[in-house]
Order: sequence, then structure tokens, then C-alpha cells
Amino acid sequence: DSLIVGKLLGASVLGLYQIAGRVAQFLTLQVLGKVVPQVTFPAFAQLKGPDQLRQAYVQVMRLAFLFVLPIVSLLLAFPQVIVHLFLGPKWISIITVLQLLTLSGGLNTMMIVANPMIEGMGRPDLSVKLRGVRLALSILLLYPFTRAWGMVGTAMSVVLIDLLMMVIQYLCLRQLIALNALALITTARQGILTALPILFIGWLGFWLRLPMGPLIGLGSVATVTCLATLWIFLSPYLTQLKSRGSWVVQPSDQEA
Repeated sequence: DSLIVGKLLGASVLGLYQIAGRVAQFLTLQVLGKVVPQVTFPAFAQLKGPDQLRQAYVQVMRLAFLFVLPIVSLLLAFPQVIVHLFLGPKWISIITVLQLLTLSGGLNTMMIVANPMIEGMGRPDLSVKLRGVRLALSILLLYPFTRAWGMVGTAMSVVLIDLLMMVIQYLCLRQLIALNALALITTARQGILTALPILFIGWLGFWLRLPMGPLIGLGSVATVTCLATLWIFLSPYLTQLKSRGSWVVQPSDQEA
């Protein structure tokens, strides 16, 4: 996407786009996206059979939603605050791109969860095929969207590609581990409950048209609310981790 932006829109617009991408994807792809595979691959590698893998995948997705949705919500609800605090007022023009690439980072982080399981099942060929599909979609969509709507169009096409890839990945997992769509949606419940107060507080600040100072205050309230809710939802996982040494189902648990 950066190659298309630079080619069609020039170096100055490319700089804006890349800055927005770095901010949007720092906590999602750069942090969670690297930690999740390292933590989950050993657990997935020990599991055998679609039932065990499906149960473990649902557990990991529940935790992934619990972390990703609040982070994405903070960046979506308070983009002005993020830009003001970390970049400065002169970067205000990247807000829309920042929000779109935040969605992209969140979607990619959720998809990364499946990679260790696919590798653990001995299906690296499937990962290669999925990357090929993504490349084909990128070739098909990036150029016309960028041509029509500039760097915002580029970000829109990236989000659309991610949504399509998420559907394709789900269809693959449905074949591999009999993953049920309703079960997958249900795993997002705690993450949604954590994200909703953040989105409401952000909407309130937008509706009241607050200046930057009070808006930063509202952002702080949203962050504290998010951390408190996270602590409530994470407590059972921490208790399980302390007593069993793992929050992912193990083969012995299934056999018992």
C-alpha cells in the first residue's frame, strides 16, 4: 500500500500515510501481533484433533478480543487526542487515515491468532495460499481506491482487504476445525463490553464539541474505565493461570 501511495500521490502524502500507519498499528500489530504467536504456538502444538484445537482457538480469540477491541476503540474514539499528544497539531489531517488503519491493525491482529494453530497442524501451505489471496486482492483494489480517494482510499481498500481475508480465513478454519460462526462471535462479548464505554465517552466528547483539554480528560477517564473493566474480565484467567499454569486447554484436560 505504501508503494501505491508513493507512486500515485507523492512523497509528502506517503510520509503522512506512513506516520498514521505506525501510530495505528503500534499496539495492535507491533505489540499484540508479535506476542500472541509466541505465546500460543507451544500450546497449539501440544493439541491434537479438531475439538481440542477449536476449544483452544476460541479461548485465545476471547482474550485477543478482550485486548484488541478496547485498544482499537481508544484510537477510534479519541484520534484527536492521540495525534495531539504523540505527533502534534500539524498532523491533524491524518485522523481519518489513522482511524481506518487502526481498524486494519485490529483485524490483522485477530487473524494472526490462527497462524500458530495452522502451523501447528502442519499446514504451512495454507498460510502461503492465504498470502497469495491477499496479494491478489491488493493488486485488484489498492490502485483504483487510491486513484479515486487518495490516501483515505488506500486505507479504505486495506480495511476492505482485511475484512475479505477474515471471511476467507474463517471459511478455512470451518473446514479444518469445524469452527462455528456463532461461537466465534460470542467470544467477542467481553471485548465488546470493555470497548462500549470507551466509544460512548468518545461520542460524548464529539457531541459536546469539547476543546482539547477537556477531551484529554475524557480520554483519561475512558482509559481508566477500560483498565478497570479489563481487570474484572481478566481475573478468572489469571486465577486459572496461577492454579494450572496455563489458560489454554491442554490434552490432559480434555482426556479427563
